[in-house]
Amino acid sequence: MTLTSRIAPLLVLLGCNPDVDGDGLTRSEEEALGTDPEAMDSDGDGYDDGEEVTADSDPTDGFDWPEGEGNWPDFSDEAAADGVTGVSWAIGEQILDISLTDQFDQPFQLYQYYGFVILLDVSAGWCNPCNVVAARAEALYQSYKADGFVMIHLMMDGWEEETPADMTFLQEWADTHGLTFPLTREVGQDDDPDYAVNQLRSAGTLVGGIPNFIVIDRDLVIDFQDAGSDDEEVLERIAELMAD
Repeated sequence: MTLTSRIAPLLVLLGCNPDVDGDGLTRSEEEALGTDPEAMDSDGDGYDDGEEVTADSDPTDGFDWPEGEGNWPDFSDEAAADGVTGVSWAIGEQILDISLTDQFDQPFQLYQYYGFVILLDVSAGWCNPCNVVAARAEALYQSYKADGFVMIHLMMDGWEEETPADMTFLQEWADTHGLTFPLTREVGQDDDPDYAVNQLRSAGTLVGGIPNFIVIDRDLVIDFQDAGSDDEEVLERIAELMAD
């Protein structure tokens, strides 16, 4: 038992109604909400309970968080606590983490979405089939979002081949297709700006041209792969995973 948990009942008996965990909510407010009065972030999504109440998001639902520019959930701590480190880039294996930058020029990690079904879409702005898929991507995202689904666009190039998918392009991509989910470019490592993509290709997971789809389950295991604008099989697999 922590010191806080020992003191809190005494304060209540003395007529106090403390904000024990420092999240901006009193104990009685937390009890009414069903949140944990001894944890700042009851649902573990990276946002304090009080912050969620102010933003009108549900502090007990990890799939609901304060939305805004660069506001994504972050369950990477939970992944670490569960011992998730990734073992491979191959289908059927737990994927290693990928370091990215989002459309707001903020650092972004794949493991932030631990516990979600993830559709990683490797695309480029100059690719016509990629634009076809992007035009219907937001509808797919919104249809499953509340149940823990996310799309992540990993953009290889901008509007022309071998042009960078910089922040300006990513924001234009979002505006063009009305996208609100993470649009990213890879940070890379080992002097390879496309390190993860190349590793996925070497493992036989990323096969064919673009758009290229990689479905990752809630445990960060690579579940399915497909390529091309005909994404019917991808949609079927996502529906199956969301129904589990």
